[in-house]
Amino acid sequence: MKLHSAKELTLILYQQRCFFRSLKAKSSRLSLTTTYDIIKPEPVYYKTSRSVPKDIPRPNHIYGLENDYQNRSLIKSPWQLEGVRMACQKARNVIDTVAEYIKVGTTTDTLDKYVHETCIALRCYPAPLKYDGFPKSCCTSVNNIVVHGIPDSRALKINDILKIDVSVYYNGFFGDVSETFIVGSELEDNHDQDAHYLVNHARRCRDLAVAVCRPKQRLSMIGQVCEEYVKKHGLTIVKPACGHGIGEQLHEPPQILHYLDLNDEQMKLEMCEGMILAIEPVVCEGTGEVELCEDDIQVKTVDHSRCAQFEHTVAITADGHEILTEGKSSIEMANNQQKRIIVTGGTGLVGSAIRQVVEAEKGKYQNEQYFFISSSECDLRNRDQTVALFQKYKPTHVIHLAALVGGLFRNLGRNLDFFRDNMQMNDNVLSIAHEFGVTKVISCLSTCIFPDNTTYPIDETMVHKGPPHDSNFGYSYAKRMIDVMNRGYSVQHGRKYTSVIPTNVFGPNDNYNIEDGHVLPGLIHKCYLAKKNNTPLIIWGSGKPLRQFIYSLDLAKLYLWVLRDYDSIEPIILSVGEEDEVSIRQAADAIVKAMDFKGEVTVSFLISIFQNDRGFTV
Repeated sequence: MKLHSAKELTLILYQQRCFFRSLKAKSSRLSLTTTYDIIKPEPVYYKTSRSVPKDIPRPNHIYGLENDYQNRSLIKSPWQLEGVRMACQKARNVIDTVAEYIKVGTTTDTLDKYVHETCIALRCYPAPLKYDGFPKSCCTSVNNIVVHGIPDSRALKINDILKIDVSVYYNGFFGDVSETFIVGSELEDNHDQDAHYLVNHARRCRDLAVAVCRPKQRLSMIGQVCEEYVKKHGLTIVKPACGHGIGEQLHEPPQILHYLDLNDEQMKLEMCEGMILAIEPVVCEGTGEVELCEDDIQVKTVDHSRCAQFEHTVAITADGHEILTEGKSSIEMANNQQKRIIVTGGTGLVGSAIRQVVEAEKGKYQNEQYFFISSSECDLRNRDQTVALFQKYKPTHVIHLAALVGGLFRNLGRNLDFFRDNMQMNDNVLSIAHEFGVTKVISCLSTCIFPDNTTYPIDETMVHKGPPHDSNFGYSYAKRMIDVMNRGYSVQHGRKYTSVIPTNVFGPNDNYNIEDGHVLPGLIHKCYLAKKNNTPLIIWGSGKPLRQFIYSLDLAKLYLWVLRDYDSIEPIILSVGEEDEVSIRQAADAIVKAMDFKGEVTVSFLISIFQNDRGFTV
């Protein structure tokens, strides 16, 4: 972490006074039930510094040597990159180790002890130790302490927001990483939603900043995405807290602002292969105004609001970036963060199945909270209503099932409507999800998106290799465009939005309308009417086309697997094996048997516009 010096900080706060004055008028998002300790650092609690074996190399600042900060090259050689990579792996190992000891009642001085001992075991020097007078081996900033928190004898309490910044010096190079933890988050009585809100968005802010890192991208884009994201979620960026280059010195150029300032010359620089950047936005739930503590080391918020920070050290590569500090705790924390999942089309066939499966899991995934949305609650074709929906539920994940759907006859007469309505829904959901920083969107496609004339077996790579069947081209193209948009959000914004292609689904809460329904519910309804009215059961077509069917509850389990474990943007087919294909006639016979229908079954050839053996059918 590179924070401006006291002189620089005072100047910046003065220069930004109008900005801070306007922000003070904004109400904090703290709920009335949120309580936490305001940390008031008292140097008397600091214990003595720890010693480092003499055979472990020291960085220059230990010897009082001046760091040639401004004269370091922005571009690192391959051997320098490897040196930083190894140091970053050491830093990651340290923070993963200390994370195991974070619990209610532990002191930050004890955590510092574990950091120090782990550094020594890894043969690296804890870089904060004696850096500009810092007395400890890591920074532990709690609640309203923004950065440079000095470990002390205060015991951690439930709901404390603890920021740990670990920097190490190893074989001539530095590694730098930080994480934020909610103390006691695993306990049942931890209900501080504001803490989870702040921490989750701080992590996402860091991830978005990393995602835009690639050659020819301006450094200012890092600040732009950070500031836009936190502002949208009612939070603020702590402006004096900057990122930095890193290498043979802990703090090297370029200085990285986590907000947009086009007047800063360094922000006009373009990233290029060989740069190594420490990206570490500090996100605040208050005004973001900060001041130095009396010890001239620690920094606190003026309004006592809490902050969260996540840091990655990132190398710019020829085709993007490499996260040098990726590791166990960052992955586990992302997996364990509180997930707020909205399911559009939540009362339909698949949505109701997902609800049933989630309820059957009986709290197995306690970090997941689901909201099942019906069309009566929100018309997703209306952008304002969709924005209001996202503002209400603040989702981190979206399962997008909602669609204008129908059978053959309805598609034939309304192809334009099917295209326009579905495009509006899909564009609204994906664009607003992006604006709200949603981590993952899983959209539902359809097997009808595949080309009419194709070879078998089909796979996900064949989606765009020819036009779909004429009978439902509007719906098919609208669904295809989801895949196009997913790829666009990935390339341009680093999003991981994906889609699934389920085979023919059946189950409870299906649409049994004969004209608008699909194969099995339509046949079930026809069989019911034939039995009730003592009339023949008529099957349109030859009865020979082959289908794959999947039960809605089985599909729901696969959707939850995609939500939790599938990370590719490539669409994935969710289906049974080809050996389980059945003909329409076989499906009809199974229904006839299940419903104990004793009447006549007739196959009619009046409809002759069907697709090939595996295509669309009524």
